[in-house]
Amino acid sequence: MQGAGAATYDEWDARVADLRARLGDGWDVVFPRMPDADDPRHRTWAPAVREELTACGDDVVAVGHSFGGTVLAGVLAEPSAPPVRLLVLVAAPYVGEGGWPAWDADLPADAPRGLPRDLPVLVVHGDADEVVEPEHADRYAAAVPHAVVHVLPGRDHALSDDVSELAELVLSHVGAAATGRRA
Repeated sequence: MQGAGAATYDEWDARVADLRARLGDGWDVVFPRMPDADDPRHRTWAPAVREELTACGDDVVAVGHSFGGTVLAGVLAEPSAPPVRLLVLVAAPYVGEGGWPAWDADLPADAPRGLPRDLPVLVVHGDADEVVEPEHADRYAAAVPHAVVHVLPGRDHALSDDVSELAELVLSHVGAAATGRRA
């Protein structure tokens, strides 16, 4: 899922294509355009996220960047959430205690606390992120004790336009989830 901003979807096209190539054969990368990207709201994005996840089936690795990750975590914390194999949050702001305030009245604060314990969660954040401070990764770690956090040195909010480490982490964690091991 994309982050917020009118041009964000188009700006991420090259990164998504690179992620597709780095994941290799057997991966179908779906990158849906979120509604009203220039005015992102949980109430408009969450239904679109649920619809996309449901359409993908149950063998899904859900990756959300920035606000898209925040919404994705909120949707997957709901009791009736579609099943996913792995949740990956990239530079996602934590909304709630110690994180950002809920600027959107429909955005559930501290929602990640409700993520199922059997859902593997990978949090990836750059330590040079000036948009969403790296401390947000710590907030996710505190709220989701079973999450695995990777802070990438020298990476900014867009992972410095390099998704190679993200692809490696996804492949590593999918393998660990499939065998019941944790990385």
